[in-house]
Amino acid sequence: MDSIIPEDMQWHYDEWHLSPLVVHDGLGFISGVTATRPDGSCAEDVTTEITEAFDKLGHVLEAGGMSYGDIIEMTTFHIGMRSHLDVFRTVKDRYLVEPWPAWSAIGTTELATPGPRVELRVICQRPSQ
Repeated sequence: MDSIIPEDMQWHYDEWHLSPLVVHDGLGFISGVTATRPDGSCAEDVTTEITEAFDKLGHVLEAGGMSYGDIIEMTTFHIGMRSHLDVFRTVKDRYLVEPWPAWSAIGTTELATPGPRVELRVICQRPSQ
């Protein structure tokens, strides 16, 4: 098992005791990604928040030698899902590519940190070396 920790995300490992990405037998497992910024803030505009979450997800994928096209399954967690699901789908489709990965969207009342409305968790396939 390989733990992949982008340098700017080392605090996740140190503070939360989790790896942003673990690769095992060619599969990548990315811990929940939100658009929380280093100062703890999150965009007030939901489109910006979702875009920043997908940008951060791409940063983790890249650190593991993968891209959005390597995602095989995505689970998303939403606070107030019905108010922003159409926006989420629009932003998601700017990042993900066909063949579309499996996707489950789950509504919840809160996430681990205050502020974000969306959290992304993915499983991906590392390309053959």
